[in-house]
Amino acid sequence: MILLEDSHKMVRELLLPKIGAKGGAGPLAVTLADFDDITLAVHADSESPIVFVSIKFKYGLAELTEHGAESHLKKVFGDGNVVAAKEGFDFTVKGDMSTATEKTVEDLASLKRHVMSAPFYSCFEKAAKGETSDAYVIPIRQGEYIYLKPVKPSGGGELNVAITFRIAFQERTDLAMAEVFMKEFSEARRDPQLSQSPSVTYTKDVPSDFTGVPGCKSDKNSGFVRFTLFKRHYTDKKDSVISNIHSFRNYLLYHIKCSKAYMHMRMRKRVANWLQILNRAKPDKEAGEKKTASGRTFVRK
Repeated sequence: MILLEDSHKMVRELLLPKIGAKGGAGPLAVTLADFDDITLAVHADSESPIVFVSIKFKYGLAELTEHGAESHLKKVFGDGNVVAAKEGFDFTVKGDMSTATEKTVEDLASLKRHVMSAPFYSCFEKAAKGETSDAYVIPIRQGEYIYLKPVKPSGGGELNVAITFRIAFQERTDLAMAEVFMKEFSEARRDPQLSQSPSVTYTKDVPSDFTGVPGCKSDKNSGFVRFTLFKRHYTDKKDSVISNIHSFRNYLLYHIKCSKAYMHMRMRKRVANWLQILNRAKPDKEAGEKKTASGRTFVRK
């Protein structure tokens, strides 16, 4: 399986050569696209080593802001490096390339991850304190959401964190392939080496913990993927958990598209083989009349 990177590759490749720049880091004005209709922009001028990275969300901005996205950015980049958003964008951070390191560049390229991680950290913090709360609702696309909620396990004990993705599929074949894909996730936990991993379930029905939550409803073209995180996941391993899980929807759809492309390639190859077999099965044409140099008809006896 291919795991999608946290950071935006193009932002990283733009900024890595700028590390140690004593003069200007620009001129630079690049606008980039990311998954979930997100737009990124990188700006710098030729007279300053300061680089600005901005991000714009089409969905979920109000919810991310409510759950502390800006304050989390200040923890990551520092108060002075989170500046007023550029026109047309939601958040802007800056970095001084004259003193920057590779980690600085990686953080700037991971701006989307840092903004989206704020609700996760908030939910994990409440669960670690033993506090329950209403579900966190994060829209990620039209009709698609991430739901977070600290939940009590049926047998009692420490709280778990339920993370549920509502994924809407545009095509019935995508839905069928997702069901097969998610069954493999559930089966994988039977491997002794993966027994400590979060439990994963896929259902067409709304999970009981999220009944009545806004936007959490079932229909024939959608499904729900639920991850149940245990305390070891949302305390000691929370950073890696957030990095892997916040883009799960993109990860799933990416592999569905790759699977379809692979099947189409195999089908085209199989059709080409059948055409070769049919061409070889064609009878040879009967030889026509043959004539000698003088024009007489030549008949083989």
